Amino acid sequence: LQEGAESEVRLTVQELGDRGVRHAAAVVLDNATGEVLAWVGSPDFWSDTASGQTDMVVSPRQPGSALKPFLYALAFDRGFTPASVLPDVARSYVTTRGIAYRPRNYDRRFHGPVRAREALASSYNVPAVELVDHVGAGALLNTLQRAGFTSLDRSADHYGLGLALGNGDVTLLELANAYRALANGGAWRPYRWRPAADGEREAPARRVVSPAAAALVLDVLGDPAARIPGFGVETPFEFPFQVAVKTGTSRHFTDNWAVGVTAGFTVAVWAGNFSGEPMDGVSGVTGAGPLLHRVVMLAAARRAPGVLPSPRQVGARALEICRVSGMRAGPRCPRATEWLPPGAAPPHECDWHAADGSLTLPAEYAEWGGAALAAAGAAPRGRQVARRSAPVPRPAESGFRIVSPLDGDRYSAPPGVPAEYATVPLRAVGAPAGARVEWAVDGARVAAPRLPLSPGRHTVRARTARGDSAVVTVTVE
Repeated sequence: LQEGAESEVRLTVQELGDRGVRHAAAVVLDNATGEVLAWVGSPDFWSDTASGQTDMVVSPRQPGSALKPFLYALAFDRGFTPASVLPDVARSYVTTRGIAYRPRNYDRRFHGPVRAREALASSYNVPAVELVDHVGAGALLNTLQRAGFTSLDRSADHYGLGLALGNGDVTLLELANAYRALANGGAWRPYRWRPAADGEREAPARRVVSPAAAALVLDVLGDPAARIPGFGVETPFEFPFQVAVKTGTSRHFTDNWAVGVTAGFTVAVWAGNFSGEPMDGVSGVTGAGPLLHRVVMLAAARRAPGVLPSPRQVGARALEICRVSGMRAGPRCPRATEWLPPGAAPPHECDWHAADGSLTLPAEYAEWGGAALAAAGAAPRGRQVARRSAPVPRPAESGFRIVSPLDGDRYSAPPGVPAEYATVPLRAVGAPAGARVEWAVDGARVAAPRLPLSPGRHTVRARTARGDSAVVTVTVE
């Protein structure tokens, strides 16, 4: 695993060299024991430049959005749920220095009312700043320090609300071991170089967040559908087993981070330049993401990934909610199933969707709603209420269809990857709420929604019990 990780770090630098990436690093930890399974601090230790001996596994840098999961875990312990709606609208915050702070998203857009699940999985910045403004930068800093981020040694006033977006330096090792704590039910222990010997006492655990909050965060980070608004359908984060994934990109594209958590092990990787020189528009998805995928697959060939704890196992309960408002679904609502933490009060029934089919939003979205309508070239329609704004345009219905793979896609099986891991996810959209989608490849029904990459031309069909059907044809070389 160590040799394979070293090779993948070198390959990353070779592939991204023309985009200003000269260095990368990776670390792999066993979740149960904390044992270091692989540690690669630079692409070439024996490089004839001084950078060969720079160890980026323990060199502090800004992690960007990679700290957001700990903010959301804290919020889930403070009464928020994955269904809670957060405002993604233009907003200013006054800092301790009296300066107006106006956070922006990576895509330079505002998304209106966003459920916490989507806000975290798609890594939106504006809702994260709103959330840390609610729970407090001091509470977030305390949570991060309990999670082992000793590099964050300044005051909460020093970091301010930007702590949610990773404006403090941390190390790759701290990041990996903190995510390992999430896999261990929110309990942190130090890493170690070898498994504990017989009779050797293990270091006592330190509670970071509750088991329920940890499980909910991992469930969100492992949800590919919630990731689509921010990252699109095709990402390096499709795996044939459960992996919770988070990326981070620091300001000016100086650092790329990506972390993958399975039940058995945690992988954290970094790409960038030791000098701090910016990369050429390389994000956590395009830079560190492919490296993360390859190292996770290497580790999975040697350590069982296992199954991450489900929210149900830690006392969460499922509730059918409105996808827009996050409230309990009403008769006119687009529906989704969401987990509520133990003890969370069920929300009241959605009152954003009216009987006539119109959608109205709280007044805080009025400016955003007007801009969305203008961008869509639509005129306001529907009723007006004192506390609400004009309706928001709905996306056009496109019917039941397959979005992965797409018709005409061509694939080649990656060399050296076991057949059970060389697969493509099968995904469809437009099915009725709660309807199960059945898949068949070349006429044979498949139990798991994956397409094995066996050579040849294959027909993939998706069906629902209501009779919706879609077909695509792909070629594997």
